[in-house]
Amino acid sequence: MVAAERSRPSPIPWRVVAVDTKQSTEDAARFERIGPVTTTLRDVWTLARPGVVFRPRDTEDTPLVDQVQELAAQAYERGRCTVYLDEYSEVVINSQNAGPALRRVFKQGAGRHVGLYGGTQEPVFVPRQLLSQSTHVFLFDLFYPPDQEVAKDLNPDWVRPTAMGYPHGFYYLHVDGPGDWQFYPDKSQFFAALH
Repeated sequence: MVAAERSRPSPIPWRVVAVDTKQSTEDAARFERIGPVTTTLRDVWTLARPGVVFRPRDTEDTPLVDQVQELAAQAYERGRCTVYLDEYSEVVINSQNAGPALRRVFKQGAGRHVGLYGGTQEPVFVPRQLLSQSTHVFLFDLFYPPDQEVAKDLNPDWVRPTAMGYPHGFYYLHVDGPGDWQFYPDKSQFFAALH
């Protein structure tokens, strides 16, 4: 009975939402390949394309953090959604608190088919709860000593890739996989290893 229920096609189409907090002109073309751009939460769910870019406007009435919390809450309720956050440190309440909606997606999102991906250049500002609930972790080059300490706390063998002569190198851990950190000199070797 359960297997039959799961095998039915869902009437809700899958949605990918990229949250562009930086709104950098350098990244604009990359984000816009995902889908149309909107600045309103309502349009995130009503636009016809499966992918959409949400560019929240940080104002006194609607702070960026509140908008992303609401987006995460809506994604959780809707289900069948992947949310990408381009900068974690911009959307968490503070370095100790991800906020209730982001935390709920991280802890319970899999049961609703909701995934959350993100990155940061400032891991010192990312709450531990987001890192500890992650299933895939990538560690790139970091030059600020407090950020380096976060990387070393996660992976005691972490060394700056640039110090090893690999400006595009990174460490990768699949938490639910073998459990060992792997170093890749560049993304092509990572993708080759996936195949």
